[in-house]
Amino acid sequence: DTKTQGKSYVENIMNSTFVFCPGSHFAGSPTFGEALALGAIPVVTTEFAEPFYPEVDWSGCLVKVNEGRIIDLPRKLRSMTRDSVASRQGTCMELFHRVIGWNAHEDGTTQIDLEGRGFAVAMRLWKLRIEVALERKKRQKEFLDD
Repeated sequence: DTKTQGKSYVENIMNSTFVFCPGSHFAGSPTFGEALALGAIPVVTTEFAEPFYPEVDWSGCLVKVNEGRIIDLPRKLRSMTRDSVASRQGTCMELFHRVIGWNAHEDGTTQIDLEGRGFAVAMRLWKLRIEVALERKKRQKEFLDD
């Protein structure tokens, strides 16, 4: 039954401290968003492209592992202190709510907001990047004119 499998999948993530997001080289991976939304710490490979980098700092949330050293992952996770894990979980939840968020539907259900808040954040970041580039260009021109 698909509904039971979906519930079991969500419960597994909710009962997990860490969620491995295999093949997640980009933030559009459903597992990445689901892990964040459900309070788990995403474990990604070092090739993972962090969403909205460098303006959004994910270092206090994600656990990264080199694909060639995946065998070291259990040791790496076990060596983390409870305080470090709690801090990462808090950072992950904060980033989820600030950057991604939820969509509420009229029927009372919710789902991860993959377009609204993320799009708004992306547009604010593009605006910031454009302003920085224009300021840099202005300073270069002033320097060269002196």
